[in-house]
Amino acid sequence: MLLDGLVHQLSAQDGKLVKGVEFDFTLEASPLAAGGSVVFEETSMSSQVTDSRLHCLDAKTGAETWHFDFQRGAARAPSSDGTRVFAAAY
Repeated sequence: MLLDGLVHQLSAQDGKLVKGVEFDFTLEASPLAAGGSVVFEETSMSSQVTDSRLHCLDAKTGAETWHFDFQRGAARAPSSDGTRVFAAAY
């Protein structure tokens, strides 16, 4: 699934747009929302990274709180057990 480089935050009550965060790369998988954060993978299909990068945004502000570079990302949605984040690689 290819998205347009935007992560939209919608109201759970009425579905209206609260805010959108735009990126200069394409997102290849759905983001994970957990514990006040939004986590997603950027892959080497983007010009920003040479392999894969996991980004974590603060859900309220949209500011990046951390990122992690790793090799051979699979462009799949990350998952979490509540204390750790997992990213698929091949």
